[in-house]
Amino acid sequence: MSRRTALTALTLGAGLAVLPTQAQAATVVVSNSTDLSNALKNATAGTVIQVRGGTYYPTATLESTKNGTSSSPITLTAYGSETVKIDGSNLPDGDWIFKLTADY
Repeated sequence: MSRRTALTALTLGAGLAVLPTQAQAATVVVSNSTDLSNALKNATAGTVIQVRGGTYYPTATLESTKNGTSSSPITLTAYGSETVKIDGSNLPDGDWIFKLTADY
């Protein structure tokens, strides 16, 4: 009986690269507002979300409700030394750009 190893690639959207293993958290690289929003919604403890340089114009509040841990926080950072701007001009009146309701 032979054993096969299967490699499954998951593409969540253009510009989004996910490199997960069960033993370690994912690093997610995003390059548009939709993928940034999805990355925040799908993050788990230890996830690192790297945002490519540019200006992002979300049309809804970017929200994180997922908890990390003290030893495996969820991290949102710019990709390398790239500059990231998040412009709320496309948000409905009264909406926040970012809402964090989680720990770590």
